[in-house]
Amino acid sequence: VMARLLERVGYAVEGYASGDEAIARLDVKGEYALLLIDVVMPGSSGVETVRSLGALGIDAPMLLMSGRPNPGSDAGGADGFSGKPFTMDSLDQALARLRASRSSSG
Repeated sequence: VMARLLERVGYAVEGYASGDEAIARLDVKGEYALLLIDVVMPGSSGVETVRSLGALGIDAPMLLMSGRPNPGSDAGGADGFSGKPFTMDSLDQALARLRASRSSSG
């Protein structure tokens, strides 16, 4: 559902069934506008996935998402958090906050 929503508004989307698959397949040299990572996934959790991707040198903005409460300070270095379910408008707002945060810090 999320992939179709993002594709409909012009994003190119790569989807992975687990954090472990994302860790294995994302290219450290790739240029990613955003990585949306669910907190609860098969294999590595979203927080573990964020930590692993950062350790590999993936420098894309990472937004954790979950139907559970925000993991707060234990977000593994993610740039932001969005609760589920969300609308395209609320996702756009989260992305705008993330872009503003990254541009002001770097």
